[in-house]
Amino acid sequence: MTPRDPGRFRSDERRAALDFAGAVQVAFEFLVVGRGFRLVRSEPTLVRYESEPLFVNVFHGRGSYEVGVEIGILGDEETERHPFSLGELMRLEDAEAAERFRRPQISSDRLALAGAVREQSRLFWRLAEPLLAGKPGVVERLRTERRAATERYFREQELDRVRREAERAWQEKDHARLVELYRSIEDALTEVEAKRLAYASKRLNP
Repeated sequence: MTPRDPGRFRSDERRAALDFAGAVQVAFEFLVVGRGFRLVRSEPTLVRYESEPLFVNVFHGRGSYEVGVEIGILGDEETERHPFSLGELMRLEDAEAAERFRRPQISSDRLALAGAVREQSRLFWRLAEPLLAGKPGVVERLRTERRAATERYFREQELDRVRREAERAWQEKDHARLVELYRSIEDALTEVEAKRLAYASKRLNP
């Protein structure tokens, strides 16, 4: 039998000593007592609750050490793979706060980890209430906002790519390429970029 990696063993011991699962079961007791959820999984980095039609995952990232909460629909392929995060729930009521929101990272302090779990439970209690109560339309709003966020992400990636290429064209005085690139994102040009587009256009058509 292959001996167990001693480094991995020590890491598992450290995670167990943080008692993440115990902290979660205390802080999220309201799910069991008040909402009829069942505890179906309890591990050093993941605790899961279920109550038709919802599930709730509370996790402590294996590598990131982030403390987070997710909620999804049982049997729903999309949310089973990618549950709704606290940030997504927050975006429904305050988009600016959602942009600022970051999960706490706790790697070695048991008391700090328990505090972070309590804070996540308070946020979850407030933000997930409409979903937990079965308020109509919440899931569709979350799906719609997720699609919009995905589109914004890919749009930002495309803008970043075009701007990098345009900067290179500007440095190389490739006015034709610059005009082509900037016209492809004309509705998103900054003041400086608009001036560059006007300059390059005049150079091409004096």
